[in-house]
Amino acid sequence: VEIERDTPDEELQEKADILNRAEEMQEFNDYHGSWVYKLDSFTGEKLDLRRADLIEDVGGDEGS
Repeated sequence: VEIERDTPDEELQEKADILNRAEEMQEFNDYHGSWVYKLDSFTGEKLDLRRADLIEDVGGDEGS
């Protein structure tokens, strides 16, 4: 984050918000970073799906 003397107040506030969020994210990661999450197999399988798995090929039989 770069700040100059003539930086407008609105831009200063945006940069301050970014820095505050960065600190909050670091605190969250410090606390939760070592957590391990267990997913049931159904949820895990959904996360492993690719786009090709989700798209159905309808083929050439449109009027049947």
